[in-house]
Amino acid sequence: SILSPNSRDAIYETEAVLDHYFYHPNTPVFVAGKLLQRFGASNPSPRYTRKVATAFKKGSFKKNGMKFGDGSYGNLGATVAAIVLDREATAAVLDADPMIGSLREPAVKLMGFMRAMDFKRRANANQLRIRWPDIGNLPYNSKNVFSFFQSDYAASGNIVEAGLTSPEARSLDSVTTVSLLNGLTSLIENGMTSCFGGFGQQTVVYTTSLCDKLEPGTSWYFNRYELQRGSLMYEVPNDSDPSAVVEDLALLLSAGRLNTAARSLIEQSYEDERNANGADAALRVAQRLFLFTPEFHSTGVVRPKPVGRPGFEAPQPDFESNDYKAIVYLYLNGGIDGFNLLVPHSGCPGKDMYEEYFNVRSPNALAKEELHTVDASTSNQVCDTFGIHSEAPILKELYDDGDLSFISNVGLLNEYVDKTNWKSKTTFKLGAHNTQRFDVFKNDVNGEHPGKGVGGRLLDALKADGHVVSGVSVAPGEGVLDSYSSPSLAVSGGNIQRFQPMSWVDKRFQDLIATNNETVLGSSQFGELWSNAIRVGIESNDFVADIIPNAQLTETFPTTSYGNQFSMIAKMLNVTEARGVQREVYFSEVFGFDHHYNVSGGMDLQMMDFNEAFKAFVKDLKAQDKWKNVAIITLSDFGRTLNMNGNNGTDHGWANNYFVAGGAVDGGKILGKYPESLTNDNSHIFNGISIPTTSLDSVWNSLAQWMGVTTEDGLNLAVPNRNSFQDLWDASALFGDDP
Repeated sequence: SILSPNSRDAIYETEAVLDHYFYHPNTPVFVAGKLLQRFGASNPSPRYTRKVATAFKKGSFKKNGMKFGDGSYGNLGATVAAIVLDREATAAVLDADPMIGSLREPAVKLMGFMRAMDFKRRANANQLRIRWPDIGNLPYNSKNVFSFFQSDYAASGNIVEAGLTSPEARSLDSVTTVSLLNGLTSLIENGMTSCFGGFGQQTVVYTTSLCDKLEPGTSWYFNRYELQRGSLMYEVPNDSDPSAVVEDLALLLSAGRLNTAARSLIEQSYEDERNANGADAALRVAQRLFLFTPEFHSTGVVRPKPVGRPGFEAPQPDFESNDYKAIVYLYLNGGIDGFNLLVPHSGCPGKDMYEEYFNVRSPNALAKEELHTVDASTSNQVCDTFGIHSEAPILKELYDDGDLSFISNVGLLNEYVDKTNWKSKTTFKLGAHNTQRFDVFKNDVNGEHPGKGVGGRLLDALKADGHVVSGVSVAPGEGVLDSYSSPSLAVSGGNIQRFQPMSWVDKRFQDLIATNNETVLGSSQFGELWSNAIRVGIESNDFVADIIPNAQLTETFPTTSYGNQFSMIAKMLNVTEARGVQREVYFSEVFGFDHHYNVSGGMDLQMMDFNEAFKAFVKDLKAQDKWKNVAIITLSDFGRTLNMNGNNGTDHGWANNYFVAGGAVDGGKILGKYPESLTNDNSHIFNGISIPTTSLDSVWNSLAQWMGVTTEDGLNLAVPNRNSFQDLWDASALFGDDP
């Protein structure tokens, strides 16, 4: 009862909440949409979605006199039957629609290839132990609760302009693509080993690699069987008939969709290799060529024309070497609790703001004596002294040196609002990770530039002004760098894999180019996504692999997510002159800030890792003499609630406290306006959620001007909602009068 609660009541209430969600009217549609995407329909029709949702709700589905399901709500047998037996799943004519189908996710491609090519595990290999992380699709290990792919993600280009989605395109960067191709190529040539990018986590018999001894014909040649966990056992129907071989492979690996030009190329390559080196070698060549085709990586019909796609063009240095600036966009995924990053301390006229903070944020309020204090007396804030999180002393050091400023109570806005009108005036969705992440990446609340990220548009504006530009992503959040015409690179935070590193195996790069020619109108747009990415991805990846060994760092970085990413950015900055770029935007992302539980403990661990890596990064940039050329900005999905939840954590909020750092920053300030009250009495706080009083448009406008965007057209492209705010910041707000 309410008067005398007990554990039984808690169980009943939990069951009631679960039942509420399970039987909610939206649940059947939600489940149907998610499952349809995973079964290969990125954009199912409303009719298709309705039919699957109805099968889930009724628990039964009938087709050709057969009944599936037992009639109980949520029966998955009925739901899946509705998916795979519907006409949108079975009618081959729909393959001709360029917007039907999907990209295939990496794990599905790997497992599908192994099954189609009859992979057999070696008898004494007790576990297969596939090395998944390199392709970004480790089973049961998605970075967040929303799985590996954002369901409403749309790749830049025709897909997003048509208002459609392509979730798996999030995995289509040079890092994961090269890793997948290398792993599958190694599987074909060597079996399941750890050699040359292979997916075998370790070899069977030996603890150290003998990969170099796999090269046939050498004096040290070693039987690959000794290193395998298994191998492909597929047998061709008639090894003397190239057409029959390719036909069978096309059925198994592309559902028979392989286009005529690719068939002819693979048939001729098979025949040439068979005549030269035998049928086994010819089969391996044919299998590898199938890995290049857009039909293997997507569903739909591809219609190529005999015109090659443009490749990667490395910038040529033709400017003054000191004319260089870069933004490092550090995204703290999940929603960092910025009100435990920057805390009111003392010198607060009228009331004790720390006491109010402590009362609102207990039991996870930070101890006053443990905070690193900074002077904010010139910042016109509610207190003259603020405290910085105890595990981030590097932030105090930079603040005191004048190289870092905090930006308080900042967030996405389409116009200024308060708690009386935010519901009616706010045009974007609040509170959900996927939509907020999308909106922060784009910083385009009115959708003026579909599919284009704030970093990409900034680079476009700089390119239009004559600068040589580049985007660099060291994390899989390339949406920030999506642009109209500016090049971008994806690089790994760890070691860079070259495409096909086996010296004795022909890369067949010209065949890769030929199987990904330009296409005619009406060709599959999902195939286009693969073909547009693969050549440029490999060539840009090799370009980085060639130049990164020349980088010379002065600091040792920790081997953490922060450390690996900051280390790679430092290396790229070290070779900017050789890379021929003037303006860059780097994207870095670290996960783990969605602290619904134990926010203080979680923040402590995150800040400890961040502090060590960022300290090394700052020291290295100073040693490179690049510190004054780089501005680091932190952003996150949203802020957190000021009040704690029942798990000593915080829930999704809105406004947040971030920082910008760099040698050119006019630091030692707290910009924006820290709330004068942290309670719901504040006109900009409701239910513990703080409404932003500074727009991210001001931050990006200041950054864009510092980077060198000078025209109104350029600034409007980079920051399309900027004219909604009369007090918009210019470059001097963040960088002083002489940036």
